[in-house]
Amino acid sequence: MFEFCCAEQLSLVMYIAAWLRGVEALQFYIPVLGVTFSECYAATLLITTLVFSPICSLMNVYLSYQAGTLKQTKLSEQLAPGILLGLTLLLPIVWAFLSRADIMNTETRWIYWLQGIIYSNATCRLIVSQMSSTRCNRWSWMIAPFCVILPDRKSG
Repeated sequence: MFEFCCAEQLSLVMYIAAWLRGVEALQFYIPVLGVTFSECYAATLLITTLVFSPICSLMNVYLSYQAGTLKQTKLSEQLAPGILLGLTLLLPIVWAFLSRADIMNTETRWIYWLQGIIYSNATCRLIVSQMSSTRCNRWSWMIAPFCVILPDRKSG
């Protein structure tokens, strides 16, 4: 849990510095590393998210398994939320990069907005199912359009 607190505190300090001094305050060069502070911050966030978060999640599942406090005892039920969230992340990204209209480069903000809506919908459904101790949905109607248009990207 310590590494997440450090990343959150670093984010808070960066936002306050940018608010007080402007974005230019975060663009100073770190000679020892050979990168700017902003690049170092982005790398820290990525490493924290992609490395430490899965490790802590797996550790929590293992400790819960050892204590016998898992809500879902079947592995398929435990993996269902991850499958849904993985699909909600993967399908729109694949569609954006493979689109014939080059939508990733022409409408980047729209892609981020769409991705945020789909992911937050799936996350809210996951939270509700966890709080009510019900089964998590394995499919979201919001990702169905991506499954329809992905095979058609080469035609026409």
